[in-house]
Amino acid sequence: MKLTPPRNYRITFPLPPIALKVNARMGAHWGPKNDIKVRYQAECVKAIKEQITLTNQVMRRCEIEYRVYLGKGQRADPSDIGSWCKSLFDCLVAMAVIASDSSSCITRLDLAGVGRDWDNPRVEIIIRER
Repeated sequence: MKLTPPRNYRITFPLPPIALKVNARMGAHWGPKNDIKVRYQAECVKAIKEQITLTNQVMRRCEIEYRVYLGKGQRADPSDIGSWCKSLFDCLVAMAVIASDSSSCITRLDLAGVGRDWDNPRVEIIIRER
C-alpha cells in the first residue's frame, strides 16, 4: 500500500463583505444578503481554483488556521469573525477540499489573529491534513 504524505494548503481569500457579519444581519431580509453571499462564494471558488490544484481525494480530517486582515477603517469583533467567514468554509466543502465543515472533519479551527492591511484586506487560511 502506497502512503501519500499529508496535504497542506495555503489559500488567500478576499475579506467577506460586511453584510455577512452576524451583527449586520439583524432584522434584514434574507434575500439581498443571500445575493451578497452567492457573489462572495463565487469569488472564493475562483480563489481556490487559482491557488491550489484540486485532487480527487477530499480531506476527511484536517486542522484549519486562519488569519484575518482588515482594511482601513474596518472593525471586527473577534467572537464574530468565525461566523463571518462561514461562507468561505462552505466553499471549501463545495469544492471538495474538505469533506465537511463540522467537527468530525475539522479537528481544530484556530483564529491565528486579526491584522490590518489597508491596501489588501483578506483572509489567509492554512489547511493541514491529519
